[in-house]
Amino acid sequence: MDQRKSWLQLRRTIGKHVARANKSNVKHVSIKLFETNVVRGRGILARAILANVLTEPDKHAVFASLVAVLNSKVPQIGELVAARTVALWKYLYMKNDCTRIFRVLLFLCELIKQKVVEDVVLLQILQLLVEESVTDDSVHLASFALENISAYLDKNAKTSANSIYDQLRNMLQEGGLSEKRRNDIQYLLEHRRNRPKYLIDPELDLVEGTDNATHYVDLTDLQEPGTDLNYFQEDPEFEVAEATYSQLQRQILAEEVRQERPSEKVEHPQKTTDMTDKTLLQHQKTIYLTVMSSMSADEAVHKLLRVRQKQKLEQAVLVDMIVKCCAQEKTYSKYFGVIGEKMSGMSQEWNNTFTNEFQQKYDTCYQYEGSQLRNMGKFFGHLIASDNLRPQETLGHVELTETGTNSASRVFIKFLFQELVEEMGVNEVKRLIQDPEVKPTLRGMFPVVSVDESDQAHIMFSINYFTAIGLGVLTEEMRQVLKNLPEPRGRRSSSSGSYSDSASYSRSESYSRSPSRSRSGSRSRSWSRSPSRTPSREVESKE
Repeated sequence: MDQRKSWLQLRRTIGKHVARANKSNVKHVSIKLFETNVVRGRGILARAILANVLTEPDKHAVFASLVAVLNSKVPQIGELVAARTVALWKYLYMKNDCTRIFRVLLFLCELIKQKVVEDVVLLQILQLLVEESVTDDSVHLASFALENISAYLDKNAKTSANSIYDQLRNMLQEGGLSEKRRNDIQYLLEHRRNRPKYLIDPELDLVEGTDNATHYVDLTDLQEPGTDLNYFQEDPEFEVAEATYSQLQRQILAEEVRQERPSEKVEHPQKTTDMTDKTLLQHQKTIYLTVMSSMSADEAVHKLLRVRQKQKLEQAVLVDMIVKCCAQEKTYSKYFGVIGEKMSGMSQEWNNTFTNEFQQKYDTCYQYEGSQLRNMGKFFGHLIASDNLRPQETLGHVELTETGTNSASRVFIKFLFQELVEEMGVNEVKRLIQDPEVKPTLRGMFPVVSVDESDQAHIMFSINYFTAIGLGVLTEEMRQVLKNLPEPRGRRSSSSGSYSDSASYSRSESYSRSPSRSRSGSRSRSWSRSPSRTPSREVESKE
């Protein structure tokens, strides 16, 4: 077969199909493209898509949807388009080509919405525009991008988005911008206050969430645009490559058919990563040195994402290592809390990873020492206080009963709530646990919803616990609920006032010994303001 003739035919076919793409035929065009060798022709395909983005700006969402479909089956295509898009934006930015900069940036926003590209690169661009080289044009460009993607960022990277908006507010106060740019910022802030919904046009939302292959691109890195893929090159293994793609093509087209039959369940083999203890230890050392060598939390997050990309670390592994680094410190450092805050706010996927990490660490508290429990409790307390982790999915995971907790988990909870009170104030914490949306999910810690006489021991234990750690103000509603509960039969004479005595868990074995406690029965230091209570040993573990 004449390879050059085949290449020319491939180039014409790809160009023709890309040019025909519109809102109603994206799926059809993607199938037509899969019928050609898009692996061999991915350079032509990426060039054709970007050329159309520059000449047909009204179709940026269409081309982003097309890339998302192609990327779900052949991730090399999405990776190449992402790299070329960022490289093209940097080139146009240096040339100050305003018209085309706007078009490329809008296309990048759509790729992020379609989850082809991680939002980190856009946040870097926005930071560049509003912090490092502020002009009327840069503010216009930043406002334009935020107007198109603000709903997505508020949902998936709220902390980082808040930082950008704070910079824009400061510009309004400081002055120095033209009236038109000031109006742009005011309109943008008003637009955000109206809470626009993050929606993708149903006709363009064609990829299931599990099929997304999201690519990380760093603005400060030198992108490899793969320009050699645009041109014909003789391939000595041409026939083998064509046969390999034919197999992939059959799988892709067969998958398209199966999607028309949702009742047929396709099982995918579970991918596992084997890491030896030596490898994990080396990764842990790298993560720790990366964090401690950074001058700020922003720099640390940036470096950690690069380490993750280079070492192919899963999100869960990276997050676990960050929490362990925090736990190993002699005293808790809020530096780690801010790192966790920024990472958990990058996207919903990262947020879910931190939530899962909380649940896993709480379930295995017994494996850690007192100082480690203190650091981890304060770390997660900061994430909840900063509104990055939902209390429904973190605190709602805890069942505060005598049998549902152990000495280690009670120490963990103590320091978590101490951090919440320190950062939010006790009244704000009280409002949080009494929020109508939150209250039903916290029944394990604050049993005040759907309770009966069988929950009396649970309520009393929770009251005693929070009173012993100095947070009796959080138990007021539980005390009222307990007071109104009918007494269990046969216990009218003995149980009515038991929650005012020493806590029921105070006799349990201490998690860590306190040097100030003697065998003589003398009163020890108490976290409670009531002189009649004796706190448990676990809540007095050394800080």
